[in-house]
Amino acid sequence: MISEFFLGLAQQFVTWLAGLFGTWTPPQQLTDMATGVSNLVTTFASLGVWVDWGVLGACVTAAVAAWGIVLGIKVVRAVAAHIPAIGGAGD
Repeated sequence: MISEFFLGLAQQFVTWLAGLFGTWTPPQQLTDMATGVSNLVTTFASLGVWVDWGVLGACVTAAVAAWGIVLGIKVVRAVAAHIPAIGGAGD
C-alpha cells in the first residue's frame, strides 16, 4: 500500500517532468539504424586483411572461459564455506 503510493508519486513526478518539455522527434540516426549497421559491417569486413578474426575469436573465447572457470570456483568456495563440516563455520 505504501509502495503503491510512492510508485504513483514517482509516476506523477515523471509525467509532470515530461510535460515541461515540448514534443520531440528523434533524429534519423536514431530511428534508422540499418545504415549504421551496414556501415559497421562493411568497416569490420574490410579489416579482415589485418585482423585474423579466427585467432581473435579464440582468444576472446579463452578469456571468457577462464573468467567463467574462476567465477565457478569462487561460487563453489562460497557455498562450501557455509557447510559446517567443510567451511569451518562450526565445530
